[in-house]
Amino acid sequence: MKATAVLTEDPVPLSPRTRFRVALILAMAADALQMFGFPLFAEGALSPADDVLDLAVAAVLVNLLGWHWDFCQHSLPNSCPE
Repeated sequence: MKATAVLTEDPVPLSPRTRFRVALILAMAADALQMFGFPLFAEGALSPADDVLDLAVAAVLVNLLGWHWDFCQHSLPNSCPE
């Protein structure tokens, strides 16, 4: 009789500390891309790429950290035109 390995579909849970570190690294990478990468291709705040990146990073951060009302105070001023 052969032993068979059982594979589960459950993902490996990350600790809260690891989730927080991943979130910080993602936020820093997104900010660096917006400061140094996007100005080479588009006009700053008028760039739709900034908005797409902000929404994508926000979705990943909410997935990693959960919803916090503090996210609103930082995202709402960015969405208002100057």
